[in-house]
Amino acid sequence: MTDLALDHTWFQFPVIDPIAIAIGPLVIRWYALSYMAGLLGGWQILRRLAKNPNSPVSALQLDSLLNYVLLGVIAGGRLGYVIFYKPLIYISDPLSIFKIWEGGMSFHGGFIGVVVAVALFAHAQKQPESLPWHAPHKPQWASKAETLNTFHRKTQTTCVEPTSVKYLSCQLATSNAAQEHPLYF
Repeated sequence: MTDLALDHTWFQFPVIDPIAIAIGPLVIRWYALSYMAGLLGGWQILRRLAKNPNSPVSALQLDSLLNYVLLGVIAGGRLGYVIFYKPLIYISDPLSIFKIWEGGMSFHGGFIGVVVAVALFAHAQKQPESLPWHAPHKPQWASKAETLNTFHRKTQTTCVEPTSVKYLSCQLATSNAAQEHPLYF
């Protein structure tokens, strides 16, 4: 009996042609189709969310955001590949950085490019509050936790084990009677 850890024949990688469609000199790769599906799918989801009256961006602004994200993915993905995987080749021939048709993109470079593109978009639209790392207001649970801390300073608090993540019940012993104050996260 052979050990599966040493025998690599138990798993065969599928042989998939990287070219999805080829019409003469026009070649479309699977990787490009996944980029298009991700960008267009994300754009459609965000357009649906933009119909909410409380949305910080309009549907028209999302059309501009798609352009920013597209450039961020391509520039970031390419520069990430150049910097992380083959820096010496591109130092010797810097113009080959622009030969994107020869391939070479990295996910982490594309991710960094998208983050920078979204930040530039928010700055251009003068909406830094739409950035995920910007929180101009305290979350709802923070103010309720402060209220509970105020009660705690004034009274003796005993908390029972929470039965779920969303609800924590605390019994507050006051001079009048025990009161139950729920805290929702």
